[in-house]
Amino acid sequence: VVREVHHDTMTRDRRAKGHLGIAEGLEREDQLHDAVVERIAHPRGRAAALATDVGGSAGMPADLVTRAVAWLRRAGERAAHADTPQRSVSLVSEALALLDAVGGGDERVPLLLARSTAYGELGDVARSRDDAAAARMVAAAGGDERAGVRATGALADAAARRGHPDGGHGRVDDSPD
Repeated sequence: VVREVHHDTMTRDRRAKGHLGIAEGLEREDQLHDAVVERIAHPRGRAAALATDVGGSAGMPADLVTRAVAWLRRAGERAAHADTPQRSVSLVSEALALLDAVGGGDERVPLLLARSTAYGELGDVARSRDDAAAARMVAAAGGDERAGVRATGALADAAARRGHPDGGHGRVDDSPD
């Protein structure tokens, strides 16, 4: 209870710096391995979210959001490989929310595709298709042909999961059936 009261009375700026300090301390550990990825991603994500909530923070690194997104993506990929797609959706969604908050986009396509795959594993075909379609639109807007091809493949996978008679190999446009 004391910890919660103390935490709730701290400013967002101070909490952001605290979360960042925890993440940096974990990163300095000699043995960075998969088991600590999410333990680093969480405080990095919280620090970035809190800092963006207050419009930036003095003393915070300029690459705060970029590094948080990278750690969250890595943790999301790890969760997907560990057969925990719901956790993967949560981590990747947190990374996407950070990108939305700062208007960033370099990582948007791979994050959308990762979440599309996780939604597909959860059987949420509509969200899987929505994320794949969004990834394809972002790729096309950025002129990234390779990402567009990956997104089109994800759309085909979503169509196949939905049980299209063509097995997902036919039409994969963004229009509803």
